[in-house]
Amino acid sequence: MKPKYISAAILLIVAIVIGIFSYNTVWLGDDINYAFDFREDHRDEIVSSFTQIIQSMNAHYMTENGRHVPHILVSCFCGLWGHLAFAIVNGLFYVAFILALCKLCKVTLSNVVGLLSVTIFALIVFQTKMTPSCQIGYIWNFTEAMIFLILFFTTKERHDSWWQLVLLGVYSLIAGNGNEALNIGICCAMWILLLQNKGVMPRRQYIMMACFCVGTLVICLSPGARMRAAEINRGAIWLYYSMVHFFLYFRATFVMIAIILYKTRCSTDKMYSIYKDNSFYLHIWLVMLLFNFVLGFQGNKQVFGAELAAIIVSIRILKNHRFSPMWLVVSLCTVVLMYYNNAKFLFKTRRSYDEIEKQYAQSEDGRVYVDIDNSSHMLNEYTKFNYDLPFYGCDGYHYEILEKYFTTKYPDKDPIRILPTMLKGCDNRRLSNGVYKLKQEGIYLFIQNSSTPQIPVVTREIDTILFSKKYEPTEIDFTDAVLWECDNWKACYLADYTYKILEFSKVSFSLN
Repeated sequence: MKPKYISAAILLIVAIVIGIFSYNTVWLGDDINYAFDFREDHRDEIVSSFTQIIQSMNAHYMTENGRHVPHILVSCFCGLWGHLAFAIVNGLFYVAFILALCKLCKVTLSNVVGLLSVTIFALIVFQTKMTPSCQIGYIWNFTEAMIFLILFFTTKERHDSWWQLVLLGVYSLIAGNGNEALNIGICCAMWILLLQNKGVMPRRQYIMMACFCVGTLVICLSPGARMRAAEINRGAIWLYYSMVHFFLYFRATFVMIAIILYKTRCSTDKMYSIYKDNSFYLHIWLVMLLFNFVLGFQGNKQVFGAELAAIIVSIRILKNHRFSPMWLVVSLCTVVLMYYNNAKFLFKTRRSYDEIEKQYAQSEDGRVYVDIDNSSHMLNEYTKFNYDLPFYGCDGYHYEILEKYFTTKYPDKDPIRILPTMLKGCDNRRLSNGVYKLKQEGIYLFIQNSSTPQIPVVTREIDTILFSKKYEPTEIDFTDAVLWECDNWKACYLADYTYKILEFSKVSFSLN
């Protein structure tokens, strides 16, 4: 079989797998929220037309962030087109993403091992939820940005007509308004390139650069984005988490550094040669690295721009632009294991969500009884494709959005309340005081007897090599967190992560 056909088969498999994951991933949180109108006086309306989406996103720009064009698409899929359309288009976008990445990595379709190397590398690094808000915001926008770079670096002498320049300008503006996690680095790299060329570039590059930078500037000047940036609370805890996350989130970056060190082996000439041949992408990587150091590493998606640049540099400097047989096998096994684990988690979440909606549709008072299990049985916290079914009672945002969606979908129903199965049929029983561990990681159920009430108490202890301290037990005020209340008892959820001190403390609950 011809190598190009094998490469096409690999891309087809990727599209099918991504489509299956995308179709079966539960939409929660943002992906429900984007189905609704963001205008203050229309917040209870699900968008029903493209005109309404534009008006909604205009309000969104003022209050949330500046990714205007991407979120129009997100709102279209979440509010109008639905799961199936998104699954199909997302699978196709992964093909475009890999092809564009291969082009920048100098990998052709006839280089099957190179294409497989790029595909596996990307699937390991760009692990995020298979939902419109994440996929459009990152995979789709990064694809647009890479196509922009391919067009920008077209080296053939061109004499573009005015209408071609207009189309390039419009596309550059749209691509620039994609995602600041990558585009800020591209803008800075283009300015450095302009300085290196002493201000001399082809006319089309001037136009594309100007329009791209304007699109990115629109993101950065968004009132919503600036308000959210101002809300970052920097301090010792912020710094600690930022440094921990730095080592957790970066993958391609450390691979790139290892490859460069191996290639150079203390030779400054080789180091300069690597820099000279890959300076544009190294500038993107360095700018995004510094940018995220300033913001703090609070989420894995924010480093995707730096990681994309690291993948490009890594593959470009490898021999034949591909992994060695040993590393190809290791990385292939890694991606298969990750996707297998995510598939188990995804379908477990899907079953829980379907059970919740089924019970709610039949419920007379809004109560459903489901034991949510969000454990993945793997150190894979930052590689899950889908939202955990949220812990209702602690995660107010996810609960409020789901409650809003179900209330809209089932207008005659009471607001939803999700309770553990151990409370089913207990309304008229006299339950004893107690704290019970639930299936969901770190979540407990506290029950207080009305006749002989006891108060929940949290005890925290840090016991490490460098530091050891046991804190005084603290009573928990759960007045505003009551999950359900009957004549004989009331219940609430307790989450250990609410009371943890960094990641070191052991948390336990008892009764006073």
